[in-house]
Amino acid sequence: TGHGWGGFEGGINRFYAGYRTDAGTEFIAGRIDSSLDDIQWWGDATPENGYTLPNTRDVNVGIKIRNEVGGLRYSVSAAPESDFSEDDALVNFGKYDEYANKYSYAAFVNGYVQYDIAEDLTLLGGAEFTDGDGEMYLIGAEYKTLAARVWHHTDQGNDISEGTETGIMTSAYYEVAKGVYLSAAYNYANTKLDTAEDETTSYINGGVGYEYADGKF
Repeated sequence: TGHGWGGFEGGINRFYAGYRTDAGTEFIAGRIDSSLDDIQWWGDATPENGYTLPNTRDVNVGIKIRNEVGGLRYSVSAAPESDFSEDDALVNFGKYDEYANKYSYAAFVNGYVQYDIAEDLTLLGGAEFTDGDGEMYLIGAEYKTLAARVWHHTDQGNDISEGTETGIMTSAYYEVAKGVYLSAAYNYANTKLDTAEDETTSYINGGVGYEYADGKF
């Protein structure tokens, strides 16, 4: 992958094994996405993904149990503390390669539940609990072409803390022609930093999407 500062970043992003039951329950272990990372942009219909939630994302070594079949869907993942960094990488693509540093994180467990409470109406609830780095709570709702989600991260004010954060995302899309969609989203986050001035992020993003080959790709 090309790096914004020049040079290249590289690495193995996913490497895992698992088992799937006939009922759709999956047991997965290895280098994986966390459960909340799987729904990082849940409800955001825009082609360019919006605000990134402050949950743990890529997992060096972890486990996940999920079932995404039916009206009640869930996923739970957990991992021990990891100090894997670029210093541990077998191959380095230059001084700007910081790919492996994302695998340094505290022990955590996170997950979500989605429930189709009625036709075209889905509710979302999620949470993350870390060892010393706070908790994050997430709720959301999606009705046909409209969606919204709200989150709050507590954090604990330690040496690597970025403070607490509360945010909201709302999104909508409209099919103007077969397979052609107009979409827009509003993103807002209020971050109360421990070692710097508080930050407020607020913006609108949107775009046009085209679903070619009837959405098969």
